[in-house]
Amino acid sequence: MEEITLTLDPNTKTVTAGLPRTEVDQAQTATAILNFLQEQPAPVEEPAIHDAVEGRKTVKVPALRLLVTEGKVSRTGGGKRGDPYLYAIPSESGSLVPNISREQENQKANSGPSGSFVAENSSSRSPEHGGASPYPVGSNIRFKTGLGFEETGSIKRLTTWTQFPGQPCYQVNGGRTIPHSWVIGLEGTP
Repeated sequence: MEEITLTLDPNTKTVTAGLPRTEVDQAQTATAILNFLQEQPAPVEEPAIHDAVEGRKTVKVPALRLLVTEGKVSRTGGGKRGDPYLYAIPSESGSLVPNISREQENQKANSGPSGSFVAENSSSRSPEHGGASPYPVGSNIRFKTGLGFEETGSIKRLTTWTQFPGQPCYQVNGGRTIPHSWVIGLEGTP
């Protein structure tokens, strides 16, 4: 028999059967997930959500999937090793991080002989030398995180991010999206 919740009417002091416990747990967990994602400056991987939100994983997983289905949370990435799903609160214009499936098609169409992506209209000057062109896929970059820590990462794909309009962004190993303004330079350069 499925567990249910009980509702107490404070005026009549009567107890009535409420919603099934699974529905109540899922709704409370969904609210906690939304609260967590609203505090994040960048899209996060699913394990970060599981670590930050209390509750059983058997409740968190369906709650997160429901939020994605309802459009309250956007999911990007391929969902596999090296390209995990990333979750964020969508902006008014749609997704916080754009759908990368069209971008992957463009990358195939614009790839050079080695198969690496070459940005259209890119200049030969790198951003650290005053050019505005993005670093190419495969570059190892140094960047400051939103919290000010310096890290390094290998660029997996070029993308855009509505929170940083007009500048290229980089998806690096670990699935994080880094805006160009956070990049210090190529790894190994002063």
